[in-house]
Amino acid sequence: MRLLALALGCSLAMTSAPAFADPTADDGVEAEGGSPMPAYVATGVTAALLVTSVVSFFEYTWSLKERRDKFGAQREDWYQAAESADRWHTIGLFAAGATIVSGGVTGYLWTRTEKPRTRFTVTANSHGGSAWLGGSF
Repeated sequence: MRLLALALGCSLAMTSAPAFADPTADDGVEAEGGSPMPAYVATGVTAALLVTSVVSFFEYTWSLKERRDKFGAQREDWYQAAESADRWHTIGLFAAGATIVSGGVTGYLWTRTEKPRTRFTVTANSHGGSAWLGGSF
């Protein structure tokens, strides 16, 4: 019975003070976001994929132009230019798709580096309690 009274007294004492779910400026503790290093790495990867996409586009158009300039006596050169054009087309498609996916991941990682601007406060009083959730969402 004493244990139940002790538990009830502790829970009432804890609920009478406001509780903060996240550290805020009121507590003197600055809320921290995530590290920006993964976002920087992802930005570099996205930029590299974008450059690969652009280079592959120009190589593909150059290979098509080279293939167009070949005639019957240069049949072997025509086949090599066609294979080059197909290879650069495939590289360009994969690089463009990877750039889109990498851009999405990069955007997500940059949002994680921002500091949270939410505040959640719970206060108990003699008539019950109240909870406030505030900030920018």
